[in-house]
Amino acid sequence: MPFDDEEEIAQPDLSLIFATNATNFNAVKLFIDRDEECLAFDMAVQMHHNHITDSHFDSQDVVSPRRNVLTFFGAGGVGKSSLSRALEIRHSGDDRQQRQNWPVMQRQFEKPVEARVDLASDSGIDLERILLSIRAAVGRLGRPMHAFDITFSRYWEHAHPDTPLDEFLRGDGALRRASEAIRLPEQMQEGLAEIAGAFGSSSAMVSAASRIALAIGRAARRHRALRHAIEDCRRLKPLLQAEPDLESLSYYPHLLSWDLSELSRKLEGQFHVTVFLDTFEDVTRQTDRSFERLLQRLIWLMPNVLFVISGRNRLDWADPRSAGDLQWSGPESWPGLAIGSSVEPAQHMVGHLSYDDSARFLSLRLRNGDEPVINADIRAQIARASGGYPLYLDLAVARYIQIVGAGARPEPTDFVSGFPGLVSRVLRDLDSDERRLVRILSLLDSFDVELAVSLANLESEAVAVRLTHRLFVMSDEDAPFPYSIHRLIRREVQLASGGADAFTPADWTRYAQRAFDTLGERYHRASRAGARRTANSALNQALRLADEYRLDLGWCLEASYVFIEDCLWEGSVRPLIGADEASPAAALARTMLAVVDHRWQGRLRGDVMSTDLRETARALNEVLSAGLLTGDARDLATYYAAEAARELGDAAEAERLIRSISGSSDTRIASLASKGLVHPLRRRGHFRELRDLVNSQPREAVWLQMAGTLSWSQGLFEQAKQEYKQSREQFIAMGYLGNAEELLGSLGFVCGLIGDDGSENTGIVAESIAAVQTSRNRWAALMAQLGAAALAADGSEVSAQRIMEIRDQGRAAGLTSIQSYARLILNLNATLSRSVEAMRRARADLAAAVTDGDFLWLLEICDFWSDDGQAGGTTPTADWLDGLTETRDRWRQVVRNRQD
Repeated sequence: MPFDDEEEIAQPDLSLIFATNATNFNAVKLFIDRDEECLAFDMAVQMHHNHITDSHFDSQDVVSPRRNVLTFFGAGGVGKSSLSRALEIRHSGDDRQQRQNWPVMQRQFEKPVEARVDLASDSGIDLERILLSIRAAVGRLGRPMHAFDITFSRYWEHAHPDTPLDEFLRGDGALRRASEAIRLPEQMQEGLAEIAGAFGSSSAMVSAASRIALAIGRAARRHRALRHAIEDCRRLKPLLQAEPDLESLSYYPHLLSWDLSELSRKLEGQFHVTVFLDTFEDVTRQTDRSFERLLQRLIWLMPNVLFVISGRNRLDWADPRSAGDLQWSGPESWPGLAIGSSVEPAQHMVGHLSYDDSARFLSLRLRNGDEPVINADIRAQIARASGGYPLYLDLAVARYIQIVGAGARPEPTDFVSGFPGLVSRVLRDLDSDERRLVRILSLLDSFDVELAVSLANLESEAVAVRLTHRLFVMSDEDAPFPYSIHRLIRREVQLASGGADAFTPADWTRYAQRAFDTLGERYHRASRAGARRTANSALNQALRLADEYRLDLGWCLEASYVFIEDCLWEGSVRPLIGADEASPAAALARTMLAVVDHRWQGRLRGDVMSTDLRETARALNEVLSAGLLTGDARDLATYYAAEAARELGDAAEAERLIRSISGSSDTRIASLASKGLVHPLRRRGHFRELRDLVNSQPREAVWLQMAGTLSWSQGLFEQAKQEYKQSREQFIAMGYLGNAEELLGSLGFVCGLIGDDGSENTGIVAESIAAVQTSRNRWAALMAQLGAAALAADGSEVSAQRIMEIRDQGRAAGLTSIQSYARLILNLNATLSRSVEAMRRARADLAAAVTDGDFLWLLEICDFWSDDGQAGGTTPTADWLDGLTETRDRWRQVVRNRQD
């Protein structure tokens, strides 16, 4: 499209100015064309603002179609990121940086708010940072976001107990600048104080968001008004009652959306929030779509925020075929993203520049007064050869400066080659050290000066520092590794085979191995220092290198243990490995992501949990079937495949997989296998083998816990109590409070089975109930409740109803052991009722649940309680430690104690 006669708004281009000693020209940065994209953006903002200020708009509506996504997609190098930044400036209303040839934006609001998030894989971005970026942006409105601030502060206290939020913000460059500008921590703290005051609470309460959340929860349970605007937020209470984990975090955007909607109502719609998500292709090209699902959920739950996405690919969210991968899909959910949609916001392909616009760019890029420095013939040649790529134009200008700086006169023939040829010419104009360094660094997604010096074995930093000032080196000071060579340049450098100093295939492999090893050194150093983003970036890049060059997994296997154990997820590690790649590195990455994605999902409800589990099992079985992993890496995948099979109820398959790795050479895997074998042995009633396994292990906390579980299954309750107590003391001494909670729940259950015999049992049951009331450990809380139900069992229908409630809660949480133990206590209550019909129903309920052989020994215990066998009978299958007779007598005593 033609340009206006007005001069373009341009910033000085320091990289060109400092590339030569010439003083007879001025070099400026330019952004050209994209008038149609500008018009689409203006229309999208207007349509979106009209929609969210309509009287019928409801931010709490989570089912209506969404029209809050504007997408710009196109090939690399066509200027999508530049377009995104220009539109961000346009939305902000910063007149100093506006493009002169774009028309003035007609706004219907006074306060524009923008947030920018770069989703490049090497940026270490995760859900926490995305939410904090948006929260910092809306903080410019000067108002607390009460609903979001309560829940997020509570989440932060649980997820990062040793890192205050203000300290974290200070340590992150981009977040630090955004939050300091509006005093974000203070703003959030003031909002919490306001809510605490609404409850008549002391100021000391403000220091713990969890206490405020608990107070709100209590008010909800007592049906007392919250005395604050947040009482109208329908989903605040359930989100406060849910565990403050990553699963809950992914729903908190709904609360921020509600806060914004309430503020908009008060300010009569006089603000508009737009979030710019750049480099979205790094999200959509992953080995799975877990992180994309997170981002889609965030966008769906914030309908009053416009998201402007830029990336290489069209979003397929409106394609019904994406239903298996994404939570919301199809044109009925995303009408604006459907192919052919003409209503903004929609999807737009960003094409190449026209010949005229390319020539105009060149005439304005270098100026001597009012005249272009590059003559018309050379401008025409460059414009023809560029194919409309803005990056080509930039490189051509850089080459022009290099030729002039060398004292030569540029000619049109210097620019006859296409993009690959120009890259080769640019490389030839570098000195030999820089050329070698560019080739080496083209292996990496990102780097810093230290990494560059190490990889190239340079004697000083001078060459590396000089390279970071080149036009084709991008910089992001907030990234873990702040520099990166443009992706198109990287690709062409690796494809180029000409030149005396070009790398051979053996050279590329050798440098890939050196880069892999050096990244390992940085990974371990960053891990020791707690620099998670740097460690994750190093792991991302190393996995991709291992995939592309078929390197041994080396230190990545050790890192995978840490990754899985720490449950680092929501995008923190997502190497750029294609879904169809077949390599050990790709298989390891899929194993890590499958396991942690399942852990991150947590204990979801009902069919959703089963679906996620089946997907985890499928992914791990595919990895194993492919045969790409060997040794310890294969054993790692096998162990977690066994865990998935166990949770899906396939005990036989779980046991088979666990036994296959019981002799692993890796002590961690062998230990995991031993622990993993405990579950199928216990569930199947293979008690003698289980006893031998437990006795072969040290008397450490985890094995004492398993010894206690084995003891109570034999009716050895006092022994179980002592083993549980010892285990709990050890866990507390080690600081493992979650495990200690589990032990307290188990202690309460065992004491409940013994009954009120005048000893300490009643007190322990009461203690366990009180301690786990607010526990994040659902299993521990339900075990404690089962203990109380067992203690209170008296044969009444009231007791039966309470036990069935616990059973159903166990089913909702996906806890099969809770369900089975609840059915055992239900049979105890039925036995005490002396009702044959009640006993028959309770036994039938348990029998139907143990048809696969898991927990069949619980059915034998129920038959121990039926003296005349009138409720039914089963053939003994459990391998009771002291034989059938002694075990039966001990379990019968449980009933006699209560009848006496």
